[in-house]
Amino acid sequence: MTDPVIADLQTMAEATNYQRWLFATFEPFLGQRILELGAGIGTYTDLLRDRAYVLPTDIHPPCVELLRQRFGDRWDPPAQLLDAADPAVVNLAPLQFDTVVCFNVLEHVADDHSALRNIWKVLQPGGCLLLWVPAFPHLFGAADVALEHHRRYTKRTARSALEKAGFSLDLLRYQNTVGMPAWWLNGKLLNRNTQSARQVAIFDQFVVPWLRPLEERFPPPIGLSLVAVARKPKGG
Repeated sequence: MTDPVIADLQTMAEATNYQRWLFATFEPFLGQRILELGAGIGTYTDLLRDRAYVLPTDIHPPCVELLRQRFGDRWDPPAQLLDAADPAVVNLAPLQFDTVVCFNVLEHVADDHSALRNIWKVLQPGGCLLLWVPAFPHLFGAADVALEHHRRYTKRTARSALEKAGFSLDLLRYQNTVGMPAWWLNGKLLNRNTQSARQVAIFDQFVVPWLRPLEERFPPPIGLSLVAVARKPKGG
């Protein structure tokens, strides 16, 4: 039987146009020593192969096993089982990370404030947290429950949490306006608790190619997701 977490990650991994869009948003802020929290099956890890060192981590043991199989000989130490809210995160500070990648992870953490403080502590001064989270609480529906989301964020709640943890913000904006009606329809009205591979493929092939340049030129006031670049002060 297919692991439901891995199945969902595999569905989204097929959305290559969307993954490249997200990666391009964050690429200017990427450093060379990267801690990836919630790496899943390595969809974004694969795009980091040119970096000096990457430590992919996940809280789901089958994902960690897949990560070790896929990248085990690329970086040392290899992928680790890790909870972002666990104080043990701070033990990784000697690895001198200049970037923490946290894509669709923070919403899964019950105590997101502890997770953000752990990230702040493990980052080198001047380092960046690259954050991607689902947006707008009114969209919270069956799929969020099935994916074990604790919350969806707004600019206000994300800014408050990040600043409380000690970060300053280089970037904070919504992304993917078009995805909002589909998420509401599936998760709230139709009560569907899984993402449709067919819908994801159609969106990726026919919508992203025109939506990406439009939103890059005119940042939207709302969106299905929220992207943030948060920086630890150099004196931190």
